[in-house]
Parts: sequence; structure tokens; C-alpha cells
Amino acid sequence: MSIQFNSPDVTVKTAQTRVVFPKGKYTIGKTLYTYESVVMPESTFVDVKKAKNIVESEVAGKRGKVREIIYTNDWEITFRGVLFSGCMDDKDSDNPESYPHDEVMKLRNLFDVDKEIEVEADIFSTIGVHTIVLKSIDLPANEGFKNIQPFTIEAVSDIPYEIAIAQSGNESTLSRDFQIYG
Repeated sequence: MSIQFNSPDVTVKTAQTRVVFPKGKYTIGKTLYTYESVVMPESTFVDVKKAKNIVESEVAGKRGKVREIIYTNDWEITFRGVLFSGCMDDKDSDNPESYPHDEVMKLRNLFDVDKEIEVEADIFSTIGVHTIVLKSIDLPANEGFKNIQPFTIEAVSDIPYEIAIAQSGNESTLSRDFQIYG
């Protein structure tokens, strides 16, 4: 693992790592959705990056700038790898020359989850990330190889919490110090 400090960003590029998305369930309205566990291919690379939002102001008559750290962004996460038939199972494919339909469908089904999802890998335990939101998936063409499908998934770290609304008079108070007036 190499760590590069690109002030004000921190970038961590990891070698290949085992990434697991445990099975889960969620509801939208009254509909219950479930999704299966996905174990990413062992050839998957994970890049994580975190930046700070810093406001820089020039001061008349002084050298340099005054910097004010406003907040730290969430972790930006990129998964990169290739899929081939049987790469997400512990068994060999019946036909290693065929397009990895099942593996692509597993990624697509995971991407279709409309909420934050749990993720397990050494790098995420180390940086304190337990849930992420998938933002985009890219399945580019791979010229000359019908049995390999490259992929890139962009995600962002997430801290799930439920908002509880307590009402009294004209004021509604949300958990985590949010307030709504009206």
C-alpha cells in the first residue's frame, strides 16, 4: 500500500484486496427489497481519496494566505477490476471462454440498490468506513476479448442515521441538531 499526501487531499491506493458487500434489505414505501451478498474478484483494486474544503484568503501587505478549514469531505472510493466467468464464485466456470453474464448481473443488481450498502475490506476497516453509496458504474468495451469485462465503480462513504422528528408547538426538532421551523 502506498500513501500519497496531496495537500489538501489524502489519496490511498491499495493493492488488490478482498472486498465483500454483505446481503441486505431495505424498504421504499411499503415494498421490501433484498439483495444478495457480493464478493468482488480478488483482482479488484480499491482507491480511496479524502479532501478538505479550505477557503484561502489573501491579506493585504502580507506574504502568503490565510487558510480556513471549513470541513472534510467524505471518502471518494473507486473500485477497478475485470470480470470473467466464475470470478465471483469459489468454483471454476463451465465455460471460461464465455462472456461473464452472471458476474455483470451481480454488479448491476448491487448498483441498483437505492440506499447505502455495507462494505467489508481491510482498507475500509482501517479508515473507518462501514457503509457506502454507489454513484456510478462503468462497463467499457474490451476489444479483442469476449470473456473479460472491465469495470469501474465510483462510490462515496456514508454514515447512515435515522431522522426522528419531535414536535412541540410551532417547532419540529430533528435528531442530530437539525431544526425545522414553520
